[in-house]
Amino acid sequence: MRCFRALSDPTRLRLLEFILAGERTAAECKDHVGISQPRISVHLSVLVECGYVFARREGRTLHYRIGDPRVRELIGLARLLAHDKVYPTGF
Repeated sequence: MRCFRALSDPTRLRLLEFILAGERTAAECKDHVGISQPRISVHLSVLVECGYVFARREGRTLHYRIGDPRVRELIGLARLLAHDKVYPTGF
C-alpha cells in the first residue's frame, strides 16, 4: 500500500515525470521541483524504496532513472484517477 500512497504526493509525481525524460541527478530534481535538498532526498528515497526509481552513485553524485518501464503507464493511470470526477456506478 505504501507504494500506492507514494503516487498520491504531487511532488513525487512531478519527480517521476521529470525522471521519465531521462536520467537526472538529485540536484537537477531539486532545481526542477524547487524544494530543499533534504526534502528532495526523502521523496527520492521513497521512490527508490518502491522500485519506481533506481539510484546509481557516481562519485558523490546520485543519478536517478526509472526503475520499471511500467511506471509511465502507472503515472498516467494515477493522473486519470486523481482528476476523474465521475465514478462508475456500482461502487
